[in-house]
Amino acid sequence: QKDAALEEFVDEQAPALTDAEFRNHSTKLLEWQSGCPFRAFAQVRLSAERQQEPTLGAGPIDRGKVTELALQYVWEEFRGLQELEKLTVDQVERSIALAIDKAILKKFPKGEEDWLRAHREIERERLNKLIHEWLAVERKRAPFHHIVHQAEVEVRIGELTISGRIDRIEQTNEGAYVIIDYKTGGGSYSARWWEAPRPQDPQLPIYAVAQTMQGRELAGVAFARVRVGKCDFQGEAARKEIFGKTQNGKQYDAFPQTLDSWRPELERLAADFLAGRAKVDPNHPPATSKSTCKLCHLGALCRVAESAAALDDDENDEASDDE
Repeated sequence: QKDAALEEFVDEQAPALTDAEFRNHSTKLLEWQSGCPFRAFAQVRLSAERQQEPTLGAGPIDRGKVTELALQYVWEEFRGLQELEKLTVDQVERSIALAIDKAILKKFPKGEEDWLRAHREIERERLNKLIHEWLAVERKRAPFHHIVHQAEVEVRIGELTISGRIDRIEQTNEGAYVIIDYKTGGGSYSARWWEAPRPQDPQLPIYAVAQTMQGRELAGVAFARVRVGKCDFQGEAARKEIFGKTQNGKQYDAFPQTLDSWRPELERLAADFLAGRAKVDPNHPPATSKSTCKLCHLGALCRVAESAAALDDDENDEASDDE
């Protein structure tokens, strides 16, 4: 009996979306589509969400939330950089302590067990040190005011309606707007994450597009890296003083062109999702140091590791044939 012939069929195209289904989503949709089209398809259209693992006490996400909330309360009290500079040391200390207490009360695990009390005290000390370090970075910046935290936004990107929440919006003394996204984790966040094609993290470009569509002039967009010993801004701005940068050589006059480049790329990603493009195509393949797959939970579904292994085998076979 002869061996049966095997036919290979690659299915990378999902049905296009023709109605209102899935046309409203968070900024994560375009992040997934940019990182790997299959992930956007699987998480949005197949509901293949990650299982959340329980933690004892506060996990990294909880600590990130309490940090952001404490910073929000601090700036609600200070209102702007010029107002902060007018305060005495004692007034600043009281404002920081009050902000930390309010944030911990709202976002940190409650309970009167000894270990929970100690847990909260450790967090209080961490936040006190961190906020002082962060304010030292903020004091090097050009004056800003009218700070708004957790500003809800909805924007039309192509045929998609994308919604989100901006960590912080502020204004310069000249009236231009600055968008900031707090980052409290250990990632090496960089403005290079917004470069087209296929930006690694298109959230801030989405928010920037939303602001410009409202007719607002933007002076800067940045990740605010809030970590003890590593506090700084990573972003793009119209001039170096916006984020307190002192280095020379950066092309600040290119900021308007950078803003203009984001919308077409975001619209392309939206169109690809609506057209059903669902190829297993990580922006950075598994074997690379910046692999897109490291933070994805869908490896058993997409089997990208098997594809990478098959590719390695083919390359090894070719090398053997050449010998």
